[in-house]
Amino acid sequence: MRSIKLTLVLVLTCLTLISCVRIYKMDVQQGNDLTDKQISEVIVGMSRDQIRTLLGTPLIDDPFHGDRWDYFYAYKASKSSKTNRRQFSLFFKDDILQTIEGGPDTETVAYKPLDLEKLDHGLSEEPEEKTGFWASLRSKGNKAKNQE
Repeated sequence: MRSIKLTLVLVLTCLTLISCVRIYKMDVQQGNDLTDKQISEVIVGMSRDQIRTLLGTPLIDDPFHGDRWDYFYAYKASKSSKTNRRQFSLFFKDDILQTIEGGPDTETVAYKPLDLEKLDHGLSEEPEEKTGFWASLRSKGNKAKNQE
């Protein structure tokens, strides 16, 4: 009788734990979500203030390239392996819009996870062997004994 109760408790515990495992993935949105209407209202000759009022603050306002604003948007649905991206760049001269690159077209790219093994970390081919804390203490102790 006791083994039946124990088995029942174990089965119920396993079922409870399995039911708690639920993976939830969120939709990921990054950047400025601009509508086609907003982008079409931007025309050459507008001032920075007019564009900021119309589109909002740009995602990238590079201090090294003060005459360029970049509006970037990316959306990845949780159940999809594709990412929708849109880039819209504005170039100014004397705070007046001169050139527009990009636009309402959306580019769909396949999601590629980052492969950490292929990244160049700036390390040599053969990494140095590092000693642990205890090994370094032992070697210091041995050096002290040898000096005596």
